[in-house]
Amino acid sequence: MSAEMRNEQVVDGVFRLGTKWSNWYLIEDKGALTVLDTGFKGYHKQLPILLERLGKSFSDIKAIVVSHYHSDHLGNAQTIAEESGAQVLIHSLDLPYSIGKEKAKVPNFFPLFRYPTIVAYLMHAARNGGMGSPTVSAANSFQDGEILEVPGELRAIHTPGHTSGHSSFYMEKRNVLFSADALLTTDARRFTGPPSIMPPQLNTSHQDAVASLDKLESLEARVVLPGHGEPWHQGVNEAVKLARAGELAR
Repeated sequence: MSAEMRNEQVVDGVFRLGTKWSNWYLIEDKGALTVLDTGFKGYHKQLPILLERLGKSFSDIKAIVVSHYHSDHLGNAQTIAEESGAQVLIHSLDLPYSIGKEKAKVPNFFPLFRYPTIVAYLMHAARNGGMGSPTVSAANSFQDGEILEVPGELRAIHTPGHTSGHSSFYMEKRNVLFSADALLTTDARRFTGPPSIMPPQLNTSHQDAVASLDKLESLEARVVLPGHGEPWHQGVNEAVKLARAGELAR
């Protein structure tokens, strides 16, 4: 495995995969597994390594939960579904893009090329099969507030803005929020600094992205596990406060 590839337990029963650029997660609960987001296509090799380390197999994966349809989150969903037989779950508003019924909306990175880190991120994405629009052959949908009956018992929280159906997930039993791209624990333009939301150019509705912070702030999660950035152990309220401050200073 490449030195930049991650494969680590971040809280009890939750394992982070990915790289410094993008995260995805494996949740273990009562011997069964949920994959939460699936990384770029080039990240797939991480999963069998982690499964072997845990003494697990693809048959132990019972669900694949996807926060939204972008290639760094949906990239391996079809492959993992075929290997495990697990169902893929995504919010109903992002479902048409995920199954290829509607053309996926590609974020416009061009205005952000002045940031060297963004260019480096896109180069990494290209090397890992992340420049297309992946789809799955079949998926089931969920709605805001629904408790997903998957290992980990995740509550879906519709946090639109980055995409129309973007969702975060609260695992109350472990006091963990998987914030995906609704709340990052770093500055998305520089991959350093305080928590933030995605830049306006990368959101389908920046106004909705800002408003979605209200829904996350109402939670009492101690740990925030984002789509981009390091695990945050200072509580979701502090992360939201810093993200809002960054928006005011933008």
